[in-house]
Parts: sequence; C-alpha cells; structure tokens
Amino acid sequence: MDVQPRTLRLNTPAEAWFQPTSGTGGQVEPAVQAEVSGQLGRQLLDAAQRAGTVTELVGMLTRAVQAHSECLGLWLAPKRGTEDAPPEFRSLLDAGENPLWQAVEQQVLDLAGLAQVAGELQVNQVLGSERRILVVVPLRTGGKGDELLAGCFERVHGSHVTPGLLLLLVAQAIALWRKRRAADSLNQINLTFSQTFQALQAVALATGRQDAAIAMVNHVRQLLDARQVVLASPAKGGNWRVEAISDVEAVESRSEHAAGLQQCFAAFNVSSSVVTGQTAEPRQVQALADYCQLAGTQDAVFLPLSAEGRLVGGMLVGAGAAQLEGRGFGESAAFVAAQFGPPWALVQRTSQAWYQQLGKALMEHCPVGLRKHFWILPLGVTGLLFCPVPYRVSCQNELHPVQRRFLAAPFEGVLESVLARSGDLVEKDQLLARMDGSNLELERSGLQAQLAAALKKRDSALASGNIAESQIARSEARRCESQLALVDSKLSRLELRSPMAGVVVSGDMDKVEGARLEMGKSLFEVAPLEKMMVELQVPEADSRHVREGQVATMKFNAYPFRNWEGKVARVHPRSELVGEANVFIAEVELNNQDGILRPGMKGWGKVSAGWQPLGWIWLHHAWERFRYVLVW
Repeated sequence: MDVQPRTLRLNTPAEAWFQPTSGTGGQVEPAVQAEVSGQLGRQLLDAAQRAGTVTELVGMLTRAVQAHSECLGLWLAPKRGTEDAPPEFRSLLDAGENPLWQAVEQQVLDLAGLAQVAGELQVNQVLGSERRILVVVPLRTGGKGDELLAGCFERVHGSHVTPGLLLLLVAQAIALWRKRRAADSLNQINLTFSQTFQALQAVALATGRQDAAIAMVNHVRQLLDARQVVLASPAKGGNWRVEAISDVEAVESRSEHAAGLQQCFAAFNVSSSVVTGQTAEPRQVQALADYCQLAGTQDAVFLPLSAEGRLVGGMLVGAGAAQLEGRGFGESAAFVAAQFGPPWALVQRTSQAWYQQLGKALMEHCPVGLRKHFWILPLGVTGLLFCPVPYRVSCQNELHPVQRRFLAAPFEGVLESVLARSGDLVEKDQLLARMDGSNLELERSGLQAQLAAALKKRDSALASGNIAESQIARSEARRCESQLALVDSKLSRLELRSPMAGVVVSGDMDKVEGARLEMGKSLFEVAPLEKMMVELQVPEADSRHVREGQVATMKFNAYPFRNWEGKVARVHPRSELVGEANVFIAEVELNNQDGILRPGMKGWGKVSAGWQPLGWIWLHHAWERFRYVLVW
C-alpha cells in the first residue's frame, strides 16, 4: 500500500494556511523546516516499525501528531467495496464523542469526494472559522473505494510542520505499517509450510507405527499451538483405536481414559470435514464436551484424516476457546488434516505383516474362478523352495591401496609451507612440503666463523711452537667441520618430495604451517593407483561359505551402475570388529588402470558361494539362530 499524492491543490484562502510560520508570525527558514520534518518522519517511521497492534500504532501516531501541531481531530475511513459507497470515518484520537465531527462532517465528506476522484491531497478552511483547516489524504490500495485519512488542525504560530505535510507523513507511516504486517503474515505462512514439511518428514522417517503416531501428534500440537492432540484410527464394528496422545510415551489401551477417548471418537465415524462446536451435531457436541472434560481443555475440534476418499483416522485437538475462535485457526486445522491423511494411510499399510499384505493383494487380483483352487498356491510355493539357485554372500567393502609409502619429518624443525593435501594426485619426486631453513643458515654461518677461528688459532699455535694449544684448536676445528656437515645434510633435505607417483592418502598439514615438528613425525602417506585392494567385510555367519578363488562382484557408492569382478585372494584367519559386528576380511585385488578408484571408497559386494536351495537361502539364518538359542 502506497500513499501517492501527485500535486497539492489548495483552495483559496487555504494557501496562506499551508506555509509554516515562526513564533513571530514570519516564514520558517527552509533548513529549519527540513530538519523538523526529518525528525518527525523518523519518529513516524520508528512507530510503523515497532508497533505490533493497531492500538499501539494509533497511540504512537497521535502522540507524534499532537507534539508537532494543534490537532483537533483525526479520522480514518476504511476501504469501501464500491466507489459509490460513502466513506465512514472513524476517529483515531478519541472514542468518537468529539463534537467537532458533527460540525465538519459534511465538509470532510465533500473533500473526501474530491480526493477520491483526483487521487490527491485536498486542503480547505473550516467554514465559519479563520483559524481551522481541514486536510484529506487518499491512501492507494489498488481497488475501488480507497481508504481516506482526514484531519482538522488549528493554526498555531511557531509550528515548523504544515498540516498537509504532517498528514502525508502519517499516511506514509500507516501504509508502511500495513506493508510490514503483510510481510510478517507471509513469513508466518512460509513458516507453517516449513513446519508442516518437517512434521511430514519426521512421520516418514519413523521406524514403526507407534513412533509415527507419536511424531504426528506432537508436531500437530506444535503447529496448532494446542494443549493436547489425540490420534485414533477406525477399527471394525464402528470402534476406534487410540494410537497416540501428545506428550505421552505410550497409551494403555485397556485404561478407562483410553476407553473414554474411544467413545468420543465413535461419534465421528462418518465425518469428512473439520467438526467444531458450532458445526457439530448434538451427538458430536456431547463428544467434544466429553473430550474437553477428559483432556482438561476449554474447547476442542475434530480433524478427519482422509486418503483416497476414505476415512483413515482422526485427531481430537484441545485448546482454549479464544484460540479456536481466532483468525486463521480453521484454515490451519483444515490444512493440517489434508496434509496428514495420506501419510497416515501409508503408515497403516506398511505396518501390516508381509503375509497379510501378500494375501490381501492375491485375493484382490485373483480371478473368482481360481479362488476355489487356491490350495494349489501353497504347493507351488513349497516346490519353489527346493529349486537350487546361486547363493551369493552379501557384504560391505572398502578400497585400500596395495602399497603405502610414508613421508616423515627428516629432522626437528619448523614446517615452512605445504604444497599438497589429502586426495591430490602427485608424481614421483614432486615437491610436497618444505621445511624452514633460516635457523640452519644462521647456524651454518656461525659454525663457519668458529671453524675459521679454530684454524687460525691452530696455525698461530704451530708457528709459536705450542703443540698442546694447536692440538686443542685442531679438535675444535674438527668439531666445527662435523657440525657443518650435519647442518649441510639438513639443508639438503629441506624439500620433502613424493617417493612415488600416486595419490596422497593422508596429509592435511596446511593447518599446521609454521608449527615446529618433531623428527620422524609422519607428514604424508602416498599410495600408487595402478592396483587397489578391496576388503570385503564378510559376516561371521557366512564366513564358512567364502573361500579363496571364489568370484566376487563389487559396486562402489561413487559408481553405482558399474560392476567390478575379481577373485578372492585371501581370507583373514582372524575376525575383526567393524562397527558392532564381527566380520572376516576377504581381499580382492583390482586393476585400476583408468585411475577412477581411490582409497577409502566404500560400497557393497557379493561373493558367489555355489548353489543352494531357495528355501535354504531364505531360512538358513533363522534356522541356525533357532538351533543356537533353543537346541544348544
């Protein structure tokens, strides 16, 4: 909503009234008027941004208006449905008892008509008064019957803000406040959609029917800001099964409370729309009242959950009476009911046992003539169980390099720079990192100076015939030479280069640049890519079926549509604990000439372990477990 006055039309003699005056009756300086107008604009802008309700906004605006002018009356006419409908002004300064309105009503309506047609601010002098002025401003709302803002002001010497400018700023503040409220409402709608999506996602990720029901009622309670939500499903004979209650971990189906809830739900067997106390039948009204007594709430509403044209469940929502009658609650409740119906129907279908689903599907699709000979099906299934099929042991796998080379710190020193990181492809002798040699250069210079001094001292001692002192100087020179050789050796090893071509398996050392390293600290691990070793994690229960030489088919998560085959080269004789399961590692060597396989890749594989009956493949794990537990 914008205030869009294009020009200012003043009726004579109102033109003289529209100029700001000083306390002595003269004209106000433009700089002073601009400063005061700016302060007033900022004050009204702050009111539009801080006000949360209409009452707060009106209070802030009226205080600002009365602080800068002698405002006798301020009225607002809401938007009308048609242009012909007369505006109905409502007072913003009082409760409507202002006797001034009776004196200026007709003149305000006339100015309102002019402002409505011209779309511009209108100013005129109050009839019979030389000190009062009327101002009417139209607010553009994009339709017929624009809103109008009218004010009556009395001329006061010393005012720096004209009545017309004051009313324009008030209109702008009202328009800005409404825009902010509209944006807040849109944000709330987006938040509701986001919360509903999260609730549906939580229901979809639930591990069972009970978990899905608990997640549904708790999220619906948060969405509707209700006190309690109860979910139930229709059962045979017109009865209902209570699935979950918000903030309750489990429902005792045989308790008196659950029986009371079931009786409440029985009144809504044929309800396909939201039922409230105003739209319910007498029986349903009594059911809502009974539920309110059980839940300890003031009012309640029934939300039906439908999917594919049938009732799959329902929710009783308990909350305060004022909350249920609030604006938008009915639409939100209907939206929630429409969104949660299909997911709950899916939860009901998936919670059935597999044999129930299979039998129901077969009976639905089986011709009527074949239903008499349905006994043939069990015989066919039994015969199928003895058919031999290839047995393949499924297991997870992980890629590892066949060979590894480690690059360590050659001496104690500071790591100057790192030129490679984990995952980089490197060539042989490629520079990976560099040690700081500044301290070694200083040490070398000092040792050279000491060596020169020792040699000079030795020569001087020999010239003077002091054999003992010359021997001491010679020993000092030898010490300096050996230390110089050690420093030169370190300087020659400042650059750390890759010992082979391959990939850097580990070595994220860029985070420790400038840190001091100990001698022998592992910096990089480099592995070649020509051949890779796949470690198949064979479950302990199937380890006896996997042997060397068997063919294994493997896939990797990075390439789900490509297969690799190889033969089991070795099965570790000792089991390993991976996660929480005991597994035996089977090694399979793969060629990686194209270089697409990298160490650390994971996937899954199957090892061909001969032929076995289909029934044995399906049931041998359960049979072995049964024997282990009960026949031991």
